[in-house]
Amino acid sequence: MNRLPEFDGFNTDIWNNYKVTKKSLNLSPVEKPDMSPFLIHMTGKDQILEILSSSEYDDHGLIRAEVPSQSRSEWYEKKIVCFTESVLHSIDSFRYIAINRFKSNLFYGIGFSKEKLALYEKVRPALYIDNITIRALKNLEETLPDSLEEYSSENIKLKKLLDKLMPLITPVFQDEYRQGFTWEREWRYYNKDDKGFEFSYEEIEIICCPENEKGQIQEKLGDHASRIQFVNTWGEYNEVIEFLKSREFNYEYGSGRTEADKLRSKKIEVTRNKNQLDAYQAYAESLAKRIDELKRISEEYQEEILEIDQKLEQLEKDK
Repeated sequence: MNRLPEFDGFNTDIWNNYKVTKKSLNLSPVEKPDMSPFLIHMTGKDQILEILSSSEYDDHGLIRAEVPSQSRSEWYEKKIVCFTESVLHSIDSFRYIAINRFKSNLFYGIGFSKEKLALYEKVRPALYIDNITIRALKNLEETLPDSLEEYSSENIKLKKLLDKLMPLITPVFQDEYRQGFTWEREWRYYNKDDKGFEFSYEEIEIICCPENEKGQIQEKLGDHASRIQFVNTWGEYNEVIEFLKSREFNYEYGSGRTEADKLRSKKIEVTRNKNQLDAYQAYAESLAKRIDELKRISEEYQEEILEIDQKLEQLEKDK
């Protein structure tokens, strides 16, 4: 593995062959295994076609805003649209952690560019805050006068700030056993004047749905479907291949430069890409080395299950 060498006090130049030049909103699991360049709205079988059909405009969809399910406070009435920035191969864990998501068959999803939603649609990361602080913010909000005519300039500033913060707040803790909601890596869209998040089909990057329902969704999307990446399960999306495709024709060198300068620039870019892939390969190999051990432990669990079944069967016979 060509990992980044240790700094020896002199070799700063070598860092140029390893540095990540992507903007943080575009980082993929190749550069950092826990990052995704997408924001995914998870949904169910009955909802995905409804989302694609809900806008009054052609070639547009609408994800309706709702009060978040984890809100337990009667006073919290902000209707928002939820997304997750979880890496794609791990999104199916949503169904394992929450029973309501299992019942909703929440393995359908629509994915968008994180960068575009953050910069142009004002989608923001959720603010995970403890309940005591959430209540303090609510109490602060309640101290404001009922009538706008009574607002001072400071009241107005505070009101504007709270109006931005309150839709994004969500409990960091759930209960002592479940511990919390941070695993969702949630982002939110809020606009009090909107019914929800309206989007053009052109903005869709990825759709997850079973193969036997892909045709119906493609028909709805029309010509846009040929550009969208369809996956049967989130686990089948191959970030490495997409990483390679995205860089296939990614060399821009500017004007007025010699051919040698262009080649040197290209070599630096190719070297960076190779080093990143080598690092990702080392990560993948480290996971592969664990397969035999995982199989062994799984077999032990299976043997234990069989033993328990035998004991249960014997107990039934002894009744």
